[in-house]
This record gives sequence, structure tokens and C-alpha cells, in this order.
Amino acid sequence: ILKNSLIEELKEYKDKYNRVEIHSDNSTDIMNINNATNYINSRDTTTLSTLHIGPVDSVIIPLSINRKQAASGLITEGDVVDMQALLDARLISKKIKYVKVVLSRVPNFTKKITLKGLGVTKGAKAAIEAVGGTVEVAQYIVEAQQRLEKSNKKSAAKQQARLDALAAAGKQKPAKKTAEQKAAKKAAKA
Repeated sequence: ILKNSLIEELKEYKDKYNRVEIHSDNSTDIMNINNATNYINSRDTTTLSTLHIGPVDSVIIPLSINRKQAASGLITEGDVVDMQALLDARLISKKIKYVKVVLSRVPNFTKKITLKGLGVTKGAKAAIEAVGGTVEVAQYIVEAQQRLEKSNKKSAAKQQARLDALAAAGKQKPAKKTAEQKAAKKAAKA
């Protein structure tokens, strides 16, 4: 039942590029419908109960600021990197509303910078802080986390209500079949 409802949500929330955003306890991923369907079908119910599907409402840009770019004056020691700085450097266009900085395989970035008002992955945050830089979390990230927590609580309550309704009706989830039961069923079909 849970897999079917999640697959229905995929169809409901897909964008014009057939993508959806899948939120789990510790990450948010943008996937096309086929990959998302395979992802859902390959997970157990415990994992599925923590997933939330929504429309794609952000842009993830792998931002690699390497030594060559830093040497050309794009980023200097002590700079504040925010949306305006990225616009000024022509790394993003005015249409972009959200940016997420991700760790890349570029040689180590050694400039002490302040990342302000942008989304950032754990790896990128660790790399920036490792060289003495700071990361100020974007307000929309905080709000998104609050929405996700609220959604998680609501989903957990719905799931518990479903289980309570089944228990009240005297129904239980069927127990998983043992290898012997599966073999006997297969032999009966043959």
C-alpha cells in the first residue's frame, strides 16, 4: 500500500522534465520518475515510511571554485560568497532562486571564505570550515527543514492511524514467508 501511494505521489508531483524531489531523513535528491520508481521499489517499508515526495523547487549547482578561478580574482581570501557574488561572477543567472554548494573533486580549496545564504552539503561545509571559513545557513534551508519535520510527523501519524485501523479490524500484516514455505508454494505451482 505504501509503495503504491508513493508511486502515485511521483505522478502527482512530477515536473515538465519528469523529475521529483525525494526527501529522506538526511538528504534531498532530485530524480527522474524512472529512477525514483526503481528507488521506491527497491526499499523496505521502514525506509519508505521516512520518504517524502514533492515537486522540484530548487536548483542544485555543483559549484567548483578551483585555484585557477581563485587566482583570477573570482574568490579572494575573506570574501563573502552569496547569491549576489555568484550573480556578479556570472556563475548563475537572475532566474536562479536557490543554490546549493556541493563538494567537488577539484584540488583542495584553501581560501578562507564566508558562505552566506546558500544551501550547502555536509562535505562542502566541512571543507570550508576546515580552512577556517564560515557557513551561514540560508533561511530557506531552515524553513525547508521545518516543513520536512512537520511532514515527517504528519506521515508518521497517518501511518500509525493505518496500522491502528488494521489492528481495530482484527487484521495484521501477514508474516514473511520462510524459505520452506516459498519452496513449497513454488513446487505446488509446478
